[in-house]
Amino acid sequence: MSVKKLVLWGAPLCLAAGVFLYHTSGDDADANSAPQTTATEIQADNQDATLTSVSPEFMEEATQQAEAEAAPEVEEPVQDTGPWVSQASTSLSAELYDFIEAEGLRYVDTSNFPFDPQTERLLQKLSQSGEILLFDNTEAERLGGLTEKPSDIIADYYGAATEGDAIIATSVTNADGSVHFMVLPVHKKGEDSSLSEDVKLAVALLKQEKETKETL
Repeated sequence: MSVKKLVLWGAPLCLAAGVFLYHTSGDDADANSAPQTTATEIQADNQDATLTSVSPEFMEEATQQAEAEAAPEVEEPVQDTGPWVSQASTSLSAELYDFIEAEGLRYVDTSNFPFDPQTERLLQKLSQSGEILLFDNTEAERLGGLTEKPSDIIADYYGAATEGDAIIATSVTNADGSVHFMVLPVHKKGEDSSLSEDVKLAVALLKQEKETKETL
């Protein structure tokens, strides 16, 4: 057979082989993709089964917990105690009971420190309210074991304070909105002196100074 005839016979055979190989590769690709599609469907079915297995009660409880954690904590309103932020339990408070009521003072016994959160918030509010507070330090020895002294406790609310058997404190709000604190210590002068009478004089003096500040 001539070379020319071999070439003519060989060309169709090569084309046929080429078509066969092409279709074979395409069939293999379809065969390989078929199991993948099936696996994906099975995986989706499994996911659906997992989701539908969660009870509505669980979902509701989880939602409520998430909402509770996201909600900001709401502070309780500060409760006004009237004149007696602390109970009248000292001899000085007993002597000044009627005076405190009549003058509208706020009485605080520093020996009750540390204060509860409600009292802390009330004192923070009162310190800038312009009201007059009477801090009773006559039983400060009950603070034994604590590093805080009565002056340290009062300074937490009025910026600074000095030592005294009693402290009279108030504040004045300036025109620009700033707050000016006024603190007056009262010391017992001797056995013959009356601390309660000295406190009354100190309150009168502080009221006068406060009125002067407010008119400036």
